[in-house]
Order: sequence, then C-alpha cells, then structure tokens
Amino acid sequence: MEQDALVYIILVNFNSKVHTVECIESLEKITYKNYKIIVVDNASSDDSQEVITKQFPEVIWIQNSENTGFADANNCGIQYALKHGTQYVLLLNNDTTVDKSFLEHLVDAYESDSSIGIATGKILYYQNHSIVWYAGGYINHWKGSSDTVGYGKGDLPEFGTNKYCTFASGCCMLVSVDVIKRVGFMENLYFLYYEDLDFCVRFLELGYKIIYCGAAVIYHKESVTTKKHSALFTYYLTRNRLLYIKKNEKMPYCVVAYIYSLLWFLKKCIKKEFNILYMWRGIADACRETKGKAEFGS
Repeated sequence: MEQDALVYIILVNFNSKVHTVECIESLEKITYKNYKIIVVDNASSDDSQEVITKQFPEVIWIQNSENTGFADANNCGIQYALKHGTQYVLLLNNDTTVDKSFLEHLVDAYESDSSIGIATGKILYYQNHSIVWYAGGYINHWKGSSDTVGYGKGDLPEFGTNKYCTFASGCCMLVSVDVIKRVGFMENLYFLYYEDLDFCVRFLELGYKIIYCGAAVIYHKESVTTKKHSALFTYYLTRNRLLYIKKNEKMPYCVVAYIYSLLWFLKKCIKKEFNILYMWRGIADACRETKGKAEFGS
C-alpha cells in the first residue's frame, strides 16, 4: 500500500498554550497518518513550552528569542520542514480544531491538478459549527483586500464542493515543497495580518491556482491572540492594508483602493470597532513605510 505524502503541520504559538494544546489534541485524531507537528513559539512569556512539550513530546518545538510576527514564525517552520524532507507544509492557526478527515481531503484536492499551488479548506466558527467563517475567497483589487465567501452565513451544501478561488486564509494553507521553492517564503513586511493575501498574490502571479476544498473542515476561534477591536488589531489592519495596496495594486486599482480603505477605516471608528488613535498611527506609519513589528506591540 502506497504511503501518504509526508506533511509537516506548522502552528505558531504566542502565550496561547490552551488553544495550541486543543489544536494538537484534535490533530492527533485525524485519519491521515503521515504527518509531523511543528510548534514555533514567538517568545511566549508564559509556560507554553513546558506544558506543550510535556504533554506532546513528539512535537517539534522551535523557540524564537523574540516575537518577529506570524509570517517569520511560519517561515522558521517551513525552513525546518524543507531541511527534513517533507513533501507538503500545512500552515494552520493554533486557535483552530480540525475535522478528523480534513487533511486527507486537502491533500487529495491538491493532487487533483498539477497547477495547484495552495489548497485550503472550509472554516467554520468554533463557537457555532453551523456558521461559516470562510468558504473560499477572492482578491478584490478595487478594495485592496479580499472578499470572503459565506462569511457569517449558515453552512449550505454549496459550500461543501471544491472550487478555484484567488484568496486562501492563512488560517489553513497546504503548499507543496516544490512550489514553495519556486514562490519563496512568506513576506515579513506585515508582522500580523495581510501576509496571507500577499502570499496568494505571489502564487497567482507565477501561474499557480488556489483550490478551496469544502470537505476539509476546520473550526476557528478567531482573533485569540490579538483580541478583535483592540489597539493592536486596529493598527496592523490599518497599516498593513495600505502597505499591501502600495506593494501589490497598480493603477487605477490603487487609487480607488486607497480611498475605499480610508472611508472603511473611518466607518469602523464611528461604529467603535476601531481604536481611532491607532488607526491614525497605522495610516501615518504606512505613509512612512514602517514595516514589521511596531514598537508598542508584542
């Protein structure tokens, strides 16, 4: 019997041991057997390493000396996986749990077409498994962001099929080693947010497809590390959206995207979903082309 392709699953942990433990516990129940788990810790100040390595001694632990962001941590995991002969890497948020057959479906979808660069799955809310968080997505050049299919809707039969899309959430990305060697690592420009959209653009520019697999299901807790509507959340979403537009959008899209985004930021502030001071700081830092980790963040 032919052995399944080896998959290295990369989780990034930052002071979130409870969620990482729950994620690993769900991974231990999957039907796909040829996988290894890497946890990249972004300089947690709690006892994450002690707790996780004691409970899961088989997990590969990579300890960063400082928090250099989501993309850089994933890149550390990818580099390790490449050195140890994997065929695939799966970037998976640590604040998720997974359906037991999700990885089988992802790999099958990936191998269905040699032009596929990324395979991603259906993401449902952890708190309510009948509500969709992501069921495919598309880059919206006029907005300078992505449009997510199914967000906030009930889980309909149409979300259970496979389809090509142009945006895969960084919450769940399966990529082959051969493709990574051509596309390269994730962009360190952003620190947090928009690195997944930027990654997708680079795959598409090289002619690769992104496939959404509706049978590969995971459950997401959403914004566990940053807390939605926090200053950190506001700053990085604001700054990075503008940095993303500058890097990736051409005329006439970029002009419209800038205007649309600024109006969207203000709307978020009016609805008290954004911290107005950190929104303005994000705009100012984008104008200064400030990249990576902000001094106030951790």
